Amino acid sequence: MSKMTMSAIGLILAAAGFFLGEYSESHRSPRALAPLPAPAKLTASQQAAPGSIRALIREPDAFVRAVGLASELPKLGPDAVPEVRDVLAHEMLGMGAAEVTLLVRFWALHDPAAATRWSFRHAPIAYRGAVISPSIELWAYRDPKAALEEILLMAAAKGPNIAAAEKALVKGWFKSGKPGLTDYIRDLGPSLARQRALAVFAREFIRHDGPQAVMSWAERIPAEPKRFKLGAYRQVGRELAREDFPSAKAWCETHCEGPFGADVRGLIANLRARQDGPSTMQWVANAPAGVERDRAAERAFEGWMRADHEGLEQWMSEMGPDGVEPWFRPALRHYAMWVSTEDPEKAIRWLEQAEDGVQKASAYVYVGQQWLRLDEKAAEAWLLNSPLSEKMRAKVREPGPLRRSKQKAPVAAPQ
Repeated sequence: MSKMTMSAIGLILAAAGFFLGEYSESHRSPRALAPLPAPAKLTASQQAAPGSIRALIREPDAFVRAVGLASELPKLGPDAVPEVRDVLAHEMLGMGAAEVTLLVRFWALHDPAAATRWSFRHAPIAYRGAVISPSIELWAYRDPKAALEEILLMAAAKGPNIAAAEKALVKGWFKSGKPGLTDYIRDLGPSLARQRALAVFAREFIRHDGPQAVMSWAERIPAEPKRFKLGAYRQVGRELAREDFPSAKAWCETHCEGPFGADVRGLIANLRARQDGPSTMQWVANAPAGVERDRAAERAFEGWMRADHEGLEQWMSEMGPDGVEPWFRPALRHYAMWVSTEDPEKAIRWLEQAEDGVQKASAYVYVGQQWLRLDEKAAEAWLLNSPLSEKMRAKVREPGPLRRSKQKAPVAAPQ
């Protein structure tokens, strides 16, 4: 069964619990409810004139259009909705995502159901994801059950941008403080949909109530179903790394070696390394030895490589193959495969320092295939004296995409 199908089933099961009235507990105190955005009360002289939206949309400068709409739309009331609908129907040519999103957001403030249905069915495909999110969020703030019903209809019809809609649903529902959100997310079951929902939930919790509030919430989750609590611990750690690294470290110190700590350190390391690679590597190096540290080293390498491959290469060069410490050895195969697209001989020198095992052997095969593609004679000379078995040497020589292709990797490896 595909992950998409599992996510759809989870969405249906979670919705069933909601519609049957099984969800009652609110994730937040009523004191925490955020007010629904409302147009400012303006004097007659401050209010936008009729037809001002159409005039702004016809402004040739995109910056002026966007700034003008952001300034003028808050001055309008629900009587301007027909003009907004008409502009979206007949003045779309030449508009960018910013203008369309602002118009739909205004529409959703006054009629979220109609704005959402237009977004799903009629918005230009290029802008659909951008406009579905604010309309669903505002609808979920007012009526999460109705917003969820619309998402289910679109999911059943295999409509676009369901993932964006699900995230917006969680965001609006969270801000509303209405009961049932935690139960709804739990009942999504083990799925990508639940992972996405937990990530949005944790992020909103941190931003509105602070790190301690979301940590306390996660700790109060019952131990069963275990995968839900584990998923919550992971996403809380990941979002804390994004928003407040000292709190992420504290979360990890408390839980990473516990029964719900699997891969929490790795997720934190991956996010943090994108912001500060060297300090993240030091944090991983100081972790207790074991599988979790090994995984964190790999994830930190991946995150740093994606965000700043030049900085990572400088750090690796300063360390050198002979300076590799045991904690970093699990990540060496990733580095070797990365640099092999340009310098397979260098890749081999690093790979020799990696931990022995199946993954190291597979990395040797990959690097060998790259080398054969770039310089068959030199690669064959290495193969004759390589630590690979005859079976693995044969795999290196097998014809395949790497042997046939002369294309470089998308991200240029360091020289």
